[in-house]
Amino acid sequence: MVAMASFFASIAPYQSLIAVKGFGISERGFATIFVLGALFSLAASTFVGVITDRTGRRRNAARLAAAAGLVGALAVALLPSPGAYVVAHVLLFPIGGTLFGQLFALSRLASSGLPRAQAISVPPALRALFAVPFVVILPLWAAAFRAGADLLSIYVFCTVASTVTLAIFLLAWPRDGQTRWSDPGSGMSLRQSLAELAAPRVLLRVVLISTILAATMLYMIAMGLVITAAPGRDNADVALFAAIVVAFEIPMMMVAGRLALRLGHTGAILAAAAVYALFMLLFPHVAGSWALWLLAPVAGASAGVVLSLPMGYLQELLADRPGAGGSLIAYVNFGAQLVAAGLFSAGLALGGHAMIGLLGGLVPLGAAALLWQMDRGAGPGPLTGQHQRP
Repeated sequence: MVAMASFFASIAPYQSLIAVKGFGISERGFATIFVLGALFSLAASTFVGVITDRTGRRRNAARLAAAAGLVGALAVALLPSPGAYVVAHVLLFPIGGTLFGQLFALSRLASSGLPRAQAISVPPALRALFAVPFVVILPLWAAAFRAGADLLSIYVFCTVASTVTLAIFLLAWPRDGQTRWSDPGSGMSLRQSLAELAAPRVLLRVVLISTILAATMLYMIAMGLVITAAPGRDNADVALFAAIVVAFEIPMMMVAGRLALRLGHTGAILAAAAVYALFMLLFPHVAGSWALWLLAPVAGASAGVVLSLPMGYLQELLADRPGAGGSLIAYVNFGAQLVAAGLFSAGLALGGHAMIGLLGGLVPLGAAALLWQMDRGAGPGPLTGQHQRP
């Protein structure tokens, strides 16, 4: 997870800059590349989740994903051109990105023999590990670029990160069928698996989780605009605020499982969404005052729960299909982007930054309340206790 997150932490913030400034691709062209890559990522995540559940051949799928990321990064590093960029970002990196959901599926299987009190803490801990490189590596890249490093050196580093990931699955991960957990494969056909993913009880919860996660994505979209619009604030304040928020997210992710044990997944998500809604409501109004810095721990602590517990919730939603549960993560991330974009546009049209904060707080909070209401009394899991592995 750390190696893969190092890859994404390096490439994600700079992909548009590389396309436009590095390869001369238009902004509209980059937007097309981004959308096509996102759509292919959804398709690839669905296919990988269904096939790995059917066959139980999870290590091979993980090796393929890591290899795709390696080939894509190496291609751009060795043959820097618009064509190599398009192939990497539209086809190879989306295949590599399926590893994110696969790792949660693998962790679900690997922790299946643990007591629930331990197993429930695994997905939030993995999500915390994914956040660590963003705190460490981005400042290092900033220093490297100030020292004169070329922007395309990112792809050299990503090649190394992908090599580490691939090596783990080639050399260290147990072979399929020789793990200490049972994973014989479901034998379900592609049609049966897709029907399970399209079931109303699943789709509705995916929509609600997407709406809840949209709050954090909306914050990322609007943060720079809100802070720099306040008198006396600049880009340095944006970077400092973001760093403080992430610094509080990580430890909260590590203990989010305990909160879920006390309140249940949906109860803990609702409580965190309520706190995050308060942050979103206040954020545009205090951006220019000292109170901004008091909001950073509030945002980080609540976002840590909002970002991590849905990972475990989605896994328990399809507990006997860990691969399909992992593919749902790609669905909710994509859905959250769409909802966040819609809330941002609506907020600007209706009243500016203050309205963005209002919509970004209340709409996700309403989704969290509805999710909690739907799953009340459903037992230890988000639906029923029968979905849990012994």
